[in-house]
Amino acid sequence: MATKDDFTPEEWTQLKAAPLKAVMHIITASPSGPIGIVKEFFALATSVEELQKDEGALTLLKELFAAGEGEAKAETKVEVSESDKDPAQRAALLAGLKDTMALLEAKAGDDAAAVKQWVYGVAEKVAGAAKEGGFLGIGAKALSAEEQTALDELKVALGV
Repeated sequence: MATKDDFTPEEWTQLKAAPLKAVMHIITASPSGPIGIVKEFFALATSVEELQKDEGALTLLKELFAAGEGEAKAETKVEVSESDKDPAQRAALLAGLKDTMALLEAKAGDDAAAVKQWVYGVAEKVAGAAKEGGFLGIGAKALSAEEQTALDELKVALGV
């Protein structure tokens, strides 16, 4: 079973950033406005909280999101800007995720699949957290076409 000790500090930082990068890929695919973004980040926070309460959760996942780690607070301060929507930026983000998943597979062995699946599951929750389109909620969809495309791209990048 893989743990934090199996990774260098740089690798651990890279691995800790992967879920947030996945979420950013979804959010920037089809920005939902300020309220929607709050709902999407709340979906991420709720997923992490549920993970911490899950006694059967993989040790590596729990370590990734251990409460009170100072490094996590510094790394997760994020704002969505216009440049984040740039296709080149989004492609670079996906390439970085692929690299991180290769690292994870090399170092975590069998545990890698569970981490990848958890990250993808969080991305799905985030994508569905705020309804897209419509007027005053009428005709809104759980997922926009852009979000579905982003989920498909993420599935490939994560290897799930």
